Amino acid sequence: DEAKKDSIQEALTSAAQDLGHRLGNFHNYYHFHPPSNRLQHMEGILLHLRDTTSRKRLRMMNGDGSNPKSSKSSPSTFRYCDLGCNEGDLTIDISKALQESLQQPVEFKGMDIDAELIERANKKWKDVPDTVKGSFEAGNVCTDLDRLMEDGSMDL
Repeated sequence: DEAKKDSIQEALTSAAQDLGHRLGNFHNYYHFHPPSNRLQHMEGILLHLRDTTSRKRLRMMNGDGSNPKSSKSSPSTFRYCDLGCNEGDLTIDISKALQESLQQPVEFKGMDIDAELIERANKKWKDVPDTVKGSFEAGNVCTDLDRLMEDGSMDL
C-alpha cells in the first residue's frame, strides 16, 4: 500500500514537471476543443437521460405522489461524476445542459489526477451560478474512487 502511494506521488510529481502530458492530460485542451462543439454531439444522450430519469422518478414516488426520504440527496437531484475532467469546462457545460434537459437539479463531482488542472477547474467553478452544484477534486480513480463515491450513488 505504501509502494502504491509512492508510485502515485511520483506520477503526480512528474505530471507537474511535464505539464501533465505523461498522464494524458492536455493543459489548455478546451482552447482547441471547445465544450460547445462536444455538446452538439450529445443531444441524443441528453434526450435518453431525460426519458430514463423521468421513468426512474415515477418509480421512486410513494403511492401519494410524494418522494421517499430514504436517500441523502433529494431523489429529484441528478448526480453524475466526470472522471478525467481536465479543467472542468466540459463538466460545467454538461451540468448546465443536463439541468436544462432534465428540468431538475444537477450535482456533479469532477476528478482528475492532475492537481493543477483541478486548481484551474475550481477557479472557473467560482464563476458558475449557484443553480448548478458540484465539486472538483484531484485524485486517482484507481485508488480514490471510494472517496469520490463516499456520499452516495451516482446516476451517471
